[in-house]
Amino acid sequence: MEHTMDNAIHSMKDKVKATYARIEELGLESNIAELEVKGYTVVPPEKVAEASHVAEMRETLLQLAREESEEFDKDSNFRPGFSYTIWYPIIRQSVFARNLLNEVALVLSRYLLGESMVLNNSLGFVKGRTSDYYRVHTDSLMIPEPLPSYTQIVNCSFLLTDYTVDRGCIGVVPGSHRLYRHPTPTEEQAFDMLEPIEAPAGSLLILPACTWHGAFPNETDSLRVALVQAFSRVHIAPSIDRSLVTEETIQQYPPQFARLLGRDLITGFGTQGPDMSKYEKMYLLQRDKFA
Repeated sequence: MEHTMDNAIHSMKDKVKATYARIEELGLESNIAELEVKGYTVVPPEKVAEASHVAEMRETLLQLAREESEEFDKDSNFRPGFSYTIWYPIIRQSVFARNLLNEVALVLSRYLLGESMVLNNSLGFVKGRTSDYYRVHTDSLMIPEPLPSYTQIVNCSFLLTDYTVDRGCIGVVPGSHRLYRHPTPTEEQAFDMLEPIEAPAGSLLILPACTWHGAFPNETDSLRVALVQAFSRVHIAPSIDRSLVTEETIQQYPPQFARLLGRDLITGFGTQGPDMSKYEKMYLLQRDKFA
């Protein structure tokens, strides 16, 4: 076991070097600093994706909303007071499956969660006019206090339209990731705590689930559109049924696509038991933040 642990330490050192080298290559050093200090970061569009890809995701989400909701009306507004949710877009259109491999989102999420992270959730949001704030909350759903000091879930929000205060952007409570708890019922309504996330379309908001956040009212006649990919550590139950991603889809992408969908995990076995060839790797995860 001592020899195995030595190997794990050497492996960790190599992964740390490789992780930081990629952070430098992508110019994300300041984003790492913001994650540590503020509990969130916004990556500008030129570092995230081509404008044509952003436009395709936006129009595809809006089309899905039109097809499944009679309440959608492009000339007035869309489900006033709420963000309409498009559930599990990654299995509905290939543009979202491709986006799962967005390198900037993966590098920053893996910094927080480790190499073994998996996809936890896939959502699209379309927000119309509303006079209401969305309550201050964490996305550490069903995780009791105190929240752990290490990140368990990360939301990657691809902002597909401009985010401004009057358009109902997300607001964050800077530093709240170090409180290690959920807001109280009184704090849930303390909207003056929120710092607005104003950013142009194509930006990427990286938001650990322990960071307090809410949303401002959309006071305009413009829709606010976003795609959310959430990643988590392997011990967190997924919000989505990852088995619904077909083998045909998986075979279209590099091996990391399958890993993000939990295909390398030893959990979820049947009467034949787990694949024990994967056991040692899973055992070592508890010793290595970057595993």
